[in-house]
Amino acid sequence: MFLNRLFSCALVLMISKLVQCHENYHYDNGIYDSLLRYAYISKIAYCIDLLKDGHNLTEPIILKPKPLGFSQEGFASNDYAAQSQEEIVLQVAKLLHAPSTSHNQKAHTTSDDKNDGISESPGYFAIDHSGSGTIILSLRGSVNLRDYFTDLNTRTFDYEPVSERAKLNFTECEGCKVHQGFYKRFIDLEPQIFPTVEKLMEVFPDYKLLVTGHSMGGSLAILAGLEFALMGYDPLIVAYGNPKVSNEPLSDYMDSLFLTDLIEKTIQEDRELTSGCIRVVHNGDLVPMFPPGRKKFVQSGLEFFINKEDLPHPKKSVEYWGKADTITHDSSYKVQDLFSFNMDKIFHLTQHREYFYNVVQCTDIK
Repeated sequence: MFLNRLFSCALVLMISKLVQCHENYHYDNGIYDSLLRYAYISKIAYCIDLLKDGHNLTEPIILKPKPLGFSQEGFASNDYAAQSQEEIVLQVAKLLHAPSTSHNQKAHTTSDDKNDGISESPGYFAIDHSGSGTIILSLRGSVNLRDYFTDLNTRTFDYEPVSERAKLNFTECEGCKVHQGFYKRFIDLEPQIFPTVEKLMEVFPDYKLLVTGHSMGGSLAILAGLEFALMGYDPLIVAYGNPKVSNEPLSDYMDSLFLTDLIEKTIQEDRELTSGCIRVVHNGDLVPMFPPGRKKFVQSGLEFFINKEDLPHPKKSVEYWGKADTITHDSSYKVQDLFSFNMDKIFHLTQHREYFYNVVQCTDIK
């Protein structure tokens, strides 16, 4: 039943004929650097259990992102890649715990990948004291059967905030519907999330609040960011390869709350990203188009698009497309892939796991 539904969804996505409609807008190098940094922070959510085993989490974890090697065929040596990757020093404030018994792990990888160490922990809170300071909530994507059933629970549910504090500022949102699977998973994590963010914001009131994640983690990050905005914080949400989480009325509500039009001007004026909802999509990744169609679910926020299939992803390959709800993606996928019996080809797993890094691989974490 599970595989049949997953296979059917892939078929719908592959044979759907959409017209690609977008413009590629200018954006600042500093924004690209931030997208790269936050992708690595999202990657750590898959590997936090491995780090926990090798570190005393009462002390800062010093991360050294692997050199990206941008001098690759097809890109000139003067293409902007990134600032030299400095150490990322994170003070882990809290590890989130899975609310129920885990199933056997099966990550976004093929069987020959070496991904030992994938975390069962749903994510973590951390403090980055560099610059003006950042409070971070990073949420993990799907790695086990429970996660995949969450992804496939595409029924809709009337949206209302989970936090009592957020409910106080929630104005009526007529017809607002939310992806039931992600909403229920967020409710499971709620007792760990809200007390922690309130305590951290009280201790570090001037720090930026970043919520990030890949795949399902990106969808949960959007729901968390919505709650945080209603609570009076001003979060920056950065989601990589996330499935759709809301219908059009709720998407419009979030864009209004996240000040998406204003953030769009901020990007055009080459200013630093400090708030708003940003999504990154890799060309060929099926997951951001799931659930298929635009009648039931719509993406929100502002979108960056990686047009290069393979790593590395220099700035030249990362286009800024603007408001996500105006974008459709070319689904020119080969139907014969369905009959290749190659899971990577059928579900485009490589494109889904590669966002500046292989974000689900833990063997390269330092």
